[in-house]
This record gives sequence, C-alpha cells and structure tokens, in this order.
Amino acid sequence: MAVELAEPVMDLAILFIIIGGLLLISNKLSLPSIPIFILAGIIAGFFIEQENIFELARWGVAFLVFAFGVSVDFKEIKTVLWESEYAVSIQILIIGSLCIIIGLMLGFDNINALYFAAAVILSSTMVGFKLAGHAGKSRLVRGRLSETIQFTDDILAVFLILFLGSVSIRGLSPIPILRNLVIGIILLVIAMLIYNYGFEYIVSLAGGSEELSLMSSISLLIVFLSISEYFGISIAVGAFIAGLAVKIEPVSSTELLNGIESIKYFFSAIFFAMLGGLLTIPSLQTVLISLVLVLLVVFIKPLFTILILLWEGFDIRTSALTGFRLNQMSEFTLIIAIEGFLLGIIILELFDAIILAVVVTMIISSITIRKEEQIFDKIFKRMNVDYPAKRIDNKSVVQPGLKNHIIILGYGRQGKKLVDICRSKGLDFLVIENDPVKLEELEKECENYVFGDAMYDYTWEKSSIDNAKVVISTIHKDIVSKKLLEMDIDCPVVPKAHTMEMTREYFEKGAFYVNNPNILVYRFLEEKVNEEVVQD
Repeated sequence: MAVELAEPVMDLAILFIIIGGLLLISNKLSLPSIPIFILAGIIAGFFIEQENIFELARWGVAFLVFAFGVSVDFKEIKTVLWESEYAVSIQILIIGSLCIIIGLMLGFDNINALYFAAAVILSSTMVGFKLAGHAGKSRLVRGRLSETIQFTDDILAVFLILFLGSVSIRGLSPIPILRNLVIGIILLVIAMLIYNYGFEYIVSLAGGSEELSLMSSISLLIVFLSISEYFGISIAVGAFIAGLAVKIEPVSSTELLNGIESIKYFFSAIFFAMLGGLLTIPSLQTVLISLVLVLLVVFIKPLFTILILLWEGFDIRTSALTGFRLNQMSEFTLIIAIEGFLLGIIILELFDAIILAVVVTMIISSITIRKEEQIFDKIFKRMNVDYPAKRIDNKSVVQPGLKNHIIILGYGRQGKKLVDICRSKGLDFLVIENDPVKLEELEKECENYVFGDAMYDYTWEKSSIDNAKVVISTIHKDIVSKKLLEMDIDCPVVPKAHTMEMTREYFEKGAFYVNNPNILVYRFLEEKVNEEVVQD
C-alpha cells in the first residue's frame, strides 16, 4: 500500500519540480503559462510511466470540470442560454455532420468518425476559465456567450461520454446506452435539487464556517465520484455534475471561492502538463489527421460561430470576439479519447492526433485570447466589415428627440449613483451597458438605455451622442477610455482611470475630467480632515 501511494506522489513531485523551474524562467520573460505547463509535461514524460500519465490526466480533468461546474451561475447563464443553445445546435448539425464525413473520408469507421467529430465540436471551458474569465470581460455579452456555449458543450460532452462508454463496452445494444443515459439524467436531477434546495441547508449546518462549507463541497464531489465508479461511468461525468450541485454566493462565500480557485489552479497545472506527457513522436498519418483537426477547430468552427451569431442579430465585434474564444478543443475531448483508447476503440493514429491537436489548439487559443482585440482590428476593422446589429435596436430604448442628455457608460455601482444624481436634479440621461444580467434592471429603472458594446460605433450612434451634453464612463478599461477620447464628438468626455499614469495620459488626450476613484477618495478624505481641523 505504501509503495502504491509513493509512486503517484513521486510522479507529482517530479512534475512540480520541473514546472517550478520553468515558471521562474517564464515569469521573467512574461510568457503565458499554458505552453510552460505543456513543456514541463513533455520533460516529465521521460520520467513518468504512460499508465500513470493517463491516470493523472483523468483525475486532473475530473477536478477541473468540478471547479468549472462550481463556477456556473444559472442566473447568469439563462440570460443568453437560448442564443447559445441555438449556436451549439447549428454547430452540431452542420460542423458535426461535416466532420463525420471528413472522418469517413480519412478512412475511419463510424465510431472513430464520431470521435473525430466530437473532438472538433467541443470547446474548452479550461482555456476560457483560465485566460478569459476575469470579471471585466466575462460580464460582457461576448463573455457570457462564450461561457454559456462552453457550458452547453460540456453538457453535450457528458452525454457523449455516457453514450460512447456504453457503445464501447457493449456494442450498439440499446439497453446499456439507455442505462448510462438514465444514470446521467438522474445524477443531473439530483444535482439540481441539491443546488436549489439542499446546498444552502448544508451551509447552514456548517454554521457559517467557510472551511466546513469547502469540506462539504469536496465531500459532495467524493460522493458523486463514488457513484460514478460504482455504476462504471466516467469520473469526469460525476465530477462535473457534483460541481453543478454546489451553490456559491460570490459576496458571502469568499473563502469557499478561494478554496475552489486553489483546486482549479493546482489541477490545471497537472492537466496541461499531462497533455505534454501524452505527446509522442507523430507519424505522417497522425500529423495529417492533427492538421485537419486544427484547421477545423481554429478556423472553421469560429467562422461558423461568427456567422450564426450575426444571424441571431449580434454585432460583428461581439460575434467575432465570441468566435475567437471557441478556437480550442475541450478537456472533455481528452477524457473521451483516453477512455476510448484504453477500451481499444480509438485507433492509435487518431488518439495521437487528438492529443497533438488539443495541445496545438490550446496554445493557439492562449495567444489569440490575449490578442483578440488586435486580431479583430486586423481582420475585420481593416476590411471595414460591418453588419447591422438588430439586437442593439431590439434591446434598447431611446426616446425620440433626446438631446442635451448625459450619457453614462456602465450600470454598476457607480453608474447607478450617477443615475440617481441625474434623476434628483431633473437631468435627462442615457445608460450604455453590455452585461445581459443587468438588462432587466435597465428596463425597470432607466427611461433611456442602449444595450450594446461601447467599442462598436453603432452603439454611440444609437445613443444620440451628437446631441449629448457630456459622456461619463464608469468602465476602467483602457481600451474603452481611449475609444471615447478618439471619437469625433463635440461634447466633453470623462473617461475612467485607475492609475495616475492613465489619468495624466487621458488629460493630455483631451479629457474634460478623469474619473479616478483613488483620487476622488483621497480628496474626500482631505476635505474631511480639513473640516475637522477647522472645527478644532
């Protein structure tokens, strides 16, 4: 028993020693972490047996999808759920069918062609989670869309794993397929019941202790993993569904969130490293298959996503940036491939090609997500590509003849205070917002609002900016502030900054005033101190 336990511990020790050394170098060179993890896995692969790499990869994915499941907020997802489901349905119908045909043309049998198609269709929650999940971007329409599409892909992946697992073991007999699907549905129903009714009760039993709440979440994970093992289904399925059962309130569950974040970062390192560990010297056939996979995932799938979203009425910018975030293969693809390979269903060339394509697409995605604005400008802006944004018109309300109004960019805490001030002084105002979660509030609380991207010109045209009195931004994104200052408008502009350097830069570029909360707080404190001195 001690020997059995020592082996994975030794493997992890080797892995993290290599990761630690490479991260020190990458931090100095400001390199993205994902390629570093993969490189560490390639090096560790010389010291770790392949069987152990498979096992570490399976458990790494399981804990990662659990962390993503915990992060899912169904209130936020439902704001763009219909649009996302529509996009995924069209992808399955068109791209899925195309990929099956391509798979058959490459010489695969029906099952291997299905594995090939699944590898292309499914997008990664991990890359979006790790690189694009920071609050500012995830709250925009494109962030909500990409996250919801990836969530829908994950649900699809769960049922694909259940289906392919039953097919692999018992052939095409309907009984084992139906058995696995029923088990999956029952687990999902149980998870939703716990999410809506049970988890808050569990938290209340913990007496407000964040540590006990975290342990309760881990215990829930272990229960679902045990059920999965008992019924012979993938642990990734149990882990993901267990994550969906955990209900977290962002404001009151800070320590619980931090605990889940720690789990996520630890196992993300293992996941990406094990990807590198699974890489082998490819054959010519493997390279060819992998190249086809990469072309379909990096170019064809995003292109179809962009076209679908344009068809749904989204603007070109939102459509394009959403598509850019779906140009990678999913961590569920790795689980599907590993389990299919271990059961002798996937041929070796396809398995190696999937591993290679997962690595390549995730490295590409880690770069394109960071450079998405520059890519959009080079591809679409230079080509002067535009498309009528029906959704902005349908989701906005602007009273005819509106003029001499104050445009407030952003409807967060500061934006709402500005709205209250305008209303108390009898000033006309218009709010621009791009977070679907806040749309219902806008409809109830604002007479004039535009639901659109501040970086999209039509949003400002819709807001009657030519007749506005002043534009005040509550968004501290540098790209948004520079956009405001570069627009050819006559009214004063008040961008938002969070550093003194930005504040000076915006004044030099013609800002009427700069909304810097740090300076405003300092001046407020200074006034209070002066008042106390005068009173003394």
